[in-house]
Amino acid sequence: PSIKLLEINEDQYATLEENMQQVQTMIRNKYKAFYEEQINKWKVELTEINEVWVALSDAQKTWTFLESLFIGSDEIKKELPNETEQFVKIDQEVKEILKVGNNTKNILKFSNTKFEERSLLDWLKDILARLSVCEKALNTFMETKRVDFPRFYFMSSVDLLDVLSKGNNPFSINKHI
Repeated sequence: PSIKLLEINEDQYATLEENMQQVQTMIRNKYKAFYEEQINKWKVELTEINEVWVALSDAQKTWTFLESLFIGSDEIKKELPNETEQFVKIDQEVKEILKVGNNTKNILKFSNTKFEERSLLDWLKDILARLSVCEKALNTFMETKRVDFPRFYFMSSVDLLDVLSKGNNPFSINKHI
C-alpha cells in the first residue's frame, strides 16, 4: 500500500503564520489579563503545530529522497549495510507517522500525538538526526566514487547512484552519457 505524504498548502500555512502573529499581538496588549491563560494556550498550540510541520516537512523531504536509494539500490545495500539497516527502521517509523497523520484529520490533535511516551516533535527530531547519519554515509560513499572517477562530479547524486547500481553493463548506463 502506498503511503500518502502529509502537506499543508500555502494558504493554510499563511493562515497559521497569521494566527501566530495575531496571538503575538494579543500577548503585547495591555488589556490581556482576562484572556491571558487562553492566549498563552493558543501560543503554545500554534507554536507546536508550526514546529511539528517544519520537522515533518524536512523529514518527509529527506526520507523520500533516501528511500529509493536505500530501499531500491542493491549497490547501496551492499556498500552501506549498517546504514541500510538503520534506514529500514527509519522507513517503518516514518510510514507509521504518516499513517497516523493521514488518519487524524485535526492538525492540533496530530501535533500533540504521543508515540510511546514521547512527543511527535521529539520523535521527528530523532528521525531527522538518524536520516542525517544515513545521508552523510551516502555522500561519503559517493565522494569516494567521484574521487576515483572525476567525471562523476558532473552527475547528480541520483544519476551517479543509478550508474553505480548498473554494475558493468555499459548498455544500461548509455542514457547518462
